[in-house]
Amino acid sequence: MLKLIKTELLKLKRYPIVWVAAAAMLCGPLLSWFTISMDTSGTYAFPDFSDNVIWTNFDAVNPLVFTLLAGYIISREWTDDTLKNLLTIPVPFSKLLTAKLLVIAALVALSGVGSFLATVLFAGISELEGFTANLAVQSLVQMVVMNLCVYIAVLPIIVFTSKKPGGFVAGVGFAFFYGVCGGLVAGHGLGNVYPLTAGFALINYRIDPGAFSEGFAYNLPLCCTVLALTLVLSIVLMLRTGKHVQKNSHRQRAAAAAVGSKSKKR
Repeated sequence: MLKLIKTELLKLKRYPIVWVAAAAMLCGPLLSWFTISMDTSGTYAFPDFSDNVIWTNFDAVNPLVFTLLAGYIISREWTDDTLKNLLTIPVPFSKLLTAKLLVIAALVALSGVGSFLATVLFAGISELEGFTANLAVQSLVQMVVMNLCVYIAVLPIIVFTSKKPGGFVAGVGFAFFYGVCGGLVAGHGLGNVYPLTAGFALINYRIDPGAFSEGFAYNLPLCCTVLALTLVLSIVLMLRTGKHVQKNSHRQRAAAAAVGSKSKKR
């Protein structure tokens, strides 16, 4: 597994989508910065800006970007025609997929760090008050943990669409819809049971009456259970997807062998 992870890290150098994802992590802080710059109804402090960035990332950016990044990296094995060679070695597809998803999880965590640095930069440009070392550490931890929670929430989509080449395109569209619905769900008292919003309880996100329904309170055990079940579902799908890909690969090799034997007889 360690060799597979190391190999996947080396492959990242030739994936241009990684740089697209790196640029996308600036979207949340940038959109939030535009929001507070145009809002003249009140004053913003660093904690308000940080909360705004976290919400924008969860709602409009990260579900789509994480699914696109993971789908592209996984689909390269199909488009580069390397999967059939890996399965012949043999490397089980489920093991290969696990290595890729672990590498992507590390990229997701790094994107949280990048979003935090961009948040600090834009907060400095706007000269927002309330920036302290404790709040900075809290903001960093919240962004990294929330990114990982969002990643877990979209993991079933990533795994399910990985069984076919190009399948991730549909997954990206669904992930965007999934993320947009998160804001609607939070406003109707279902924030504890919706996988995308369950992460808010883990980071103790400040409950804003404009985002959450009136009287809403976090249920940490329920949120942890929802994320754990989502992760279990992803593992089950991963095992089933691995068997599906292995079976299709065996069929393709058998068909190719049959065609080859017929050509030799002629």
